[in-house]
Amino acid sequence: MTSIDAKAFANLSARVIYLGAGCRHLGEQPLERWDMKPAVERRDYAISPDNRWWVSSEGSVYSKDGAELFFLAPPYGKRVAIPEGVRRVGASAFAKWDAVPEVVECGRDLGRVGSKLWDGALWLCDADARMAEVLAKRNVRTASRRVVTVDNCWYDFDEDGAVLVAGPPAP
Repeated sequence: MTSIDAKAFANLSARVIYLGAGCRHLGEQPLERWDMKPAVERRDYAISPDNRWWVSSEGSVYSKDGAELFFLAPPYGKRVAIPEGVRRVGASAFAKWDAVPEVVECGRDLGRVGSKLWDGALWLCDADARMAEVLAKRNVRTASRRVVTVDNCWYDFDEDGAVLVAGPPAP
């Protein structure tokens, strides 16, 4: 098999999906946990080590060079890190699962996130990182990696001192 159409695995109630050495094209694979009957506890991809286009790590799918995150294996914790070296995140990379992360860490190289599913999270990226401007245009809360948490409030720092970035919901 050399090509897999978009949404081919969307409703497939499988814990692991294996892609062989010949799979060159993989269409977007959006995943909603509640669409699978029966639901699975997690979804992982395994890819043949002989595949020249895709690689899997901890169940996630990346382009062979690691520059694109195609699918991030759920479930997700409260804090998720997009690995260093990833420059693009695909539109269906994040699954609709039981919960979305509260905090997303991203590296300096990240410049495009096709999914807006996690726009409600606090994104940690330095102000001069490529993704900071993109997230600001989308009105996503951002903070630098120097952010500190005190009593459920997130504080970042600028030239004047501490700045409240996020806090608990108003009573």
